[in-house]
Amino acid sequence: MIDCPGVVYGAENDSDLDTVLKGVVRAERLEDPTAYIHGILAKVRKQDIQRIYGVDDWKNDEDFLTQVAEKTGRLLKVLIIRKLNNLLGRRTRS
Repeated sequence: MIDCPGVVYGAENDSDLDTVLKGVVRAERLEDPTAYIHGILAKVRKQDIQRIYGVDDWKNDEDFLTQVAEKTGRLLKVLIIRKLNNLLGRRTRS
């Protein structure tokens, strides 16, 4: 979400969410990036999320991700991942 020059190191008292928000860990390397959506939506100002992603309002994390997926043309991929998670017995966050 935020790009900064140079290297940013995590502090000892940083939570996993803080580490992700600082960009210490690349999103591509996270086992389940969706696990951080709730924390990000809670921590980042709603106006900023609305401006960046073009989503006016959302009911929960899954609704937000679905709207973003629809706007970016990735809804089919989201539906496939959700179906695979259901088959594997994994719960999606909401």
